[in-house]
Amino acid sequence: MSNVIDQLLKMDLNEIEVPKGVHKMYCKKLGKELEFEIEAIDAEKVAEIQEMSIDITKGEINSIDTYKLKVETIANGCKMFKNKELQKHFKALNHRELIKKLLLSGEMDSLNEAINNLNSVTELEGKEAKN
Repeated sequence: MSNVIDQLLKMDLNEIEVPKGVHKMYCKKLGKELEFEIEAIDAEKVAEIQEMSIDITKGEINSIDTYKLKVETIANGCKMFKNKELQKHFKALNHRELIKKLLLSGEMDSLNEAINNLNSVTELEGKEAKN
């Protein structure tokens, strides 16, 4: 059996964890530094977000709504924006409106990048692939 298969067979299902973290950021509109709890997004959900951000007509990509892509990534990787009580407090109809009200464009970029980093591959230095 493969070394990877052996390693996986020794693991318990409860050992599988979604990568999580905290992204500290100064929010200019709010005038404070906040710590956003973030987590990686399931691969199927990432694909869904990407698909709904692309406008395809007759098999050709017409446009990519990068704002929608960014906002949906933030909302799914930082669940606080889907909190109905928080949305109501800031008179936001939904998570998209709440993000727009609270964050500037550069802050959205920063939070989006932090979430995408949780989803990215971690390269191991000094390790070569063996056949």
